[in-house]
Amino acid sequence: MKTFLQAIRQLRNSLGSLLGLGFALALTLVLAGTYHARLGELSAPRWSPIGRTASASEALALPIRRTTLTAPATQEPPEIDDSYLVEEARLAGLSVPELQAEFDQRLADWRFQYARMGQGYMQFHFKKESESGIWAAQFNDARIQGEKARKAAGHVAMHLLEKMTDPPSQELADLAYRSIDAYLLFHEYRKAYRTAKALVERGHQRPYLLPLYGYSAFSVNEFSEARSVFSQAIILGETLNEQQQAAFDISGRAQATSDAEQAALAIDEDAELPVIEFQTTKGKMVVELFEENAPNTVKNMVFLVEQGFFKDRDFYELTDNLILTGSPTNDASGRVSYSIKSEHELPNRRPHLRGYLTMLVDVDSELASCQFAIVTQPRPDLDAQLNTVFGRIIEGDLLLDNLERAGSVWQKAITAPNSMIGPADKILSARVIRKRAYDYFPERVNR
Repeated sequence: MKTFLQAIRQLRNSLGSLLGLGFALALTLVLAGTYHARLGELSAPRWSPIGRTASASEALALPIRRTTLTAPATQEPPEIDDSYLVEEARLAGLSVPELQAEFDQRLADWRFQYARMGQGYMQFHFKKESESGIWAAQFNDARIQGEKARKAAGHVAMHLLEKMTDPPSQELADLAYRSIDAYLLFHEYRKAYRTAKALVERGHQRPYLLPLYGYSAFSVNEFSEARSVFSQAIILGETLNEQQQAAFDISGRAQATSDAEQAALAIDEDAELPVIEFQTTKGKMVVELFEENAPNTVKNMVFLVEQGFFKDRDFYELTDNLILTGSPTNDASGRVSYSIKSEHELPNRRPHLRGYLTMLVDVDSELASCQFAIVTQPRPDLDAQLNTVFGRIIEGDLLLDNLERAGSVWQKAITAPNSMIGPADKILSARVIRKRAYDYFPERVNR
């Protein structure tokens, strides 16, 4: 028995060793996967910007569900949590030695929490049943605190890699490499790109790093860089997975689209386009509207903002790269009492790039209403479909990697016991910062 207990202690302590880092992250990702409902487990949304769904026409028969614009008096107003911006600014101001010291501390915190988690797991199974609740509580607490420590260590590692000039230590490279997978799992594409790029620039080499780097670059509109990195990976004998291969295949065409878009943005600089500011529970997001390319859609957006429509609108996820909002019912079926025509056939339509906004369209009637999607990863496949791209984020890109989403995909994750995912973020309010000197009233299609 003594020998067996010694073996348990040895296993527990190994969780805190460098060798245990890979297991710890793997366990974290497995646990995270448990709390993430995937698209295949859920019914298709009634309104889809992707293509026809079986229930699209059914949505037209639904009664229009309205919502009040003021919260109940007993409801506490949600707080704005922009701590990620504060932390980003703090880390950006630290020197390499300061970042190294903080990384060492965060890594030690992570190891400690996973040692606690291992202890809780073992004691839960081998101690008296009357003590099982104590050890289960320790396991859950250590799991949550360990995930926080891992995320904090990964964030510090990213900044440290970007600032240092020497090759990274093995433990720094290991944690940064594994953080890339975690960032992609949670759709934090900007963080994945920065970490992968910094690792490669510091001269670090290992299997599968270049495909991750290429995919991350594609995800943040760096198409030329993505194609170059993918090409290098293939020359070195790397195998691309299905998503990476698709990104590589279209990166050439996407670069041509991006070049044309850069020319369009240069014209926009002198156009005095309308600008809207959304205040969200994760901070401010400022959007420029493409009035020359989607005039009626922009009129509709400005009109709804000035009516106070976008107060308390949840963010929810339709796919991995489309964050939706603007539903009066905070789900995929909500709309207002009128519709507008899609402007997808205009010759100067804009592309679906990361950070761009596209209006959700009913695929049977080709009509839009009030819901729009923020594109978090390029979707060139949508350029030939019904969506109307009507704007882009000009301030608040960091927000995209930090929004909690609800609705069609994430609802199970939020309501799961001991979930590490918080409640959905939302738009708290919106205001027009700039517009042209006439009334913004959209051409409507009543039904």
